[in-house]
Amino acid sequence: MMKLICYLLQRLSTLYQLPNWTENNAFLLAEWIYDNYKFDQLEDVIACLRNPPHTENKQWRLTPDTICEWMGIVLEKRSEKREEE
Repeated sequence: MMKLICYLLQRLSTLYQLPNWTENNAFLLAEWIYDNYKFDQLEDVIACLRNPPHTENKQWRLTPDTICEWMGIVLEKRSEKREEE
């Protein structure tokens, strides 16, 4: 699971063309994501990192704050789906 999250973070860093991004950054952020979202579905984490939701904030940084914002949107959509069902 950590390898997959690291890979997706590396992919995003390439897509966003983040300067000074290292594999260590990917590992540390993957570890943080795992610690904070281990009780959520892996599908949601993957969806968030594969295709991040659009937000008003265009800071183009991969930080815990950015991931929290994206995951909040993904989890809200998941919740709305459950309510509809």
